[in-house]
Amino acid sequence: MAVLAFLCLGLVPPTSASQPRSNYALTILLNNSQSPAIGLTLQLDPLTGNGSYAYWAETMTVNVSLGSQLAWGPDGDPGGYRVVTQHNVSGTAYFNLTAYIASDVRENLTNNPGDPIFATFTAVVTYTDNQGANPRTLVRTVSFALNYTPPPPPPVVSVLAAAALRVGDPRGAPAVFPRGQSPGGPAARPGWGARRRAAARRVPARLPAAWRW
Repeated sequence: MAVLAFLCLGLVPPTSASQPRSNYALTILLNNSQSPAIGLTLQLDPLTGNGSYAYWAETMTVNVSLGSQLAWGPDGDPGGYRVVTQHNVSGTAYFNLTAYIASDVRENLTNNPGDPIFATFTAVVTYTDNQGANPRTLVRTVSFALNYTPPPPPPVVSVLAAAALRVGDPRGAPAVFPRGQSPGGPAARPGWGARRRAAARRVPARLPAAWRW
């Protein structure tokens, strides 16, 4: 599962003279594990308060507008927006939406897999105080790659991978060579067996899953 995250703080802290009220931070999570569906989660966390009524938001509304690369249905028209509202928000709030890679963009991804293609959407969050007044607004525009490819591992990882492949078989057991032979050729080297057994103890035969390719 590939999952991407953007943390955006609502920088409107109350002053000592202001009345206590709602004050929220916005986190946007993207989940493309079910591509072409893209899960959009807007998470709003209270920055101040202890859950008491003074820090509630009577109304919280999110408006998500998609760029031309995304649609609200598998074969829907590109773009468009969705509006969702919650009332009497007293703590962390979640808004879960699902967008889809537009059909023409999916075709482009298939025909040009090496070309970077980005999608964009804008989220507008408006929330009030506990009386439904004094609204505050957070606006975030997010751009992300639809065909993101992780960078290659650093050289040290490649060296460890090569060493691990030499010292063990896929089940983790030490590789076995006929007596008097070594991986480098038929001629045995003095002390090679002892050195190889020591190396097998130091280097794991299997790499962590995150390092596999």
